[in-house]
Amino acid sequence: MKEFKYEIKKHIGTVSSSPDGKYATEVNLISYNNAPAKVDIRNWNKETGQMYKGITLTAEEAENLTQILLGMKDNG
Repeated sequence: MKEFKYEIKKHIGTVSSSPDGKYATEVNLISYNNAPAKVDIRNWNKETGQMYKGITLTAEEAENLTQILLGMKDNG
């Protein structure tokens, strides 16, 4: 089985955190298995560094999502 590796290249921001600070939903640039970094939005256990389910987007997909979310704000 191929080893799974990831490296957080840049922390972009935190969307939310649990009241105790143990869990956080973060946006990061992450490289998986030495591939080019992608925008990654997921939940993390801040004490153990364990990652949970999330979504990984190319730069183009992230830009499209940004435009969709900005449209929600304008049409809200």
